[in-house]
Amino acid sequence: EPVINTNTVCGNVPGLNNRQARLCTQDPHAVASAIQGMQLAIHECKRQFKNNRWNCSALETKNKIPHTSSFLQRGYKETAFSYAIASAGVTHQVALACSLGKIDACPCKVPKAQLSAGERRELIVSLPTPHAHIQELTQFHSGGCDHDINYGMMFSSRFLDSRESAHDFMASTRLHNNRAGRVVNGRCQNDEELSACTGQSGSCSQRICWAVTPDFKVVGKALKAKYDQAVVQIFNEITEILPSRLGTIHQSPINSVRAVTEDVNYTAIDLLFFENSPDYCRENLSINVSGRYCNATAGPDHPDSCGELCCGRGYVTYTETRVEQCNCRFHWCCFINCDNCTYTEQVAVCN
Repeated sequence: EPVINTNTVCGNVPGLNNRQARLCTQDPHAVASAIQGMQLAIHECKRQFKNNRWNCSALETKNKIPHTSSFLQRGYKETAFSYAIASAGVTHQVALACSLGKIDACPCKVPKAQLSAGERRELIVSLPTPHAHIQELTQFHSGGCDHDINYGMMFSSRFLDSRESAHDFMASTRLHNNRAGRVVNGRCQNDEELSACTGQSGSCSQRICWAVTPDFKVVGKALKAKYDQAVVQIFNEITEILPSRLGTIHQSPINSVRAVTEDVNYTAIDLLFFENSPDYCRENLSINVSGRYCNATAGPDHPDSCGELCCGRGYVTYTETRVEQCNCRFHWCCFINCDNCTYTEQVAVCN
């Protein structure tokens, strides 16, 4: 297991601001899990948008902090999703690290006891291997501690909201989307629970059950649905200051848009944006559709159709055998293990 301390974490992430750096010196394990959470978020973002022109590549930065990307300084729907899923990813991984006993400040919640981080680590070692069908999850959860989603949400708020020092509508919109990601993650946890048997020779004389964070794919799917129903923020008092950022909000046949007016309210889990998304087919944007797989049989209204995804540049079809990473698993801390899967199929690829 990699050594986690202020030198190995805080000194190797140049994208941290002053407040985040202070948090890192106080608890490098929590910040390490937060950074991994943002990488988990980018991975899931790519999965959710793999059939769209915009495919989250703008979030990949050398310092592993997507918020340092210039793309996140805009007010697009895609930016709103980026803030929300990054916040959800931090929440998810910090809550998971808490259950592992990696974060001393985080309590372990069990039905009748409160375990320290050290006691939790001892319990993880002492428990027998649970059943095979939950083996993948129990590599993290076998400590029998609830994932403290509230601690994950609290730390995500402290870590990410501290990046917003201004007090304007752009900052308030970003803070709202941060919160939406945390809340969606928390709501997705409600029905998630695992249990493991304890007892001599696997007799299952006792059963320990604990709440867990959901599969992050569930969170990504929920946030993608919120992206499809995103709410546009219209600030009449600033239209003369930022006319180029507002423009006309068009109704899309694929993704519906609601405007914030006196008659239309939004909830804590709605995603908010204030700027029309650009034409991602323009060559001067940080997106490249060449080589992207598209759906040659989809209708013209589908975002993954070759006509839409390839920006009218045409495509070629051929039979391809390729090896791709699959079944990726995020390990503490802070790397990803993936299997290699081989596929042979007829594909369409953008020119």
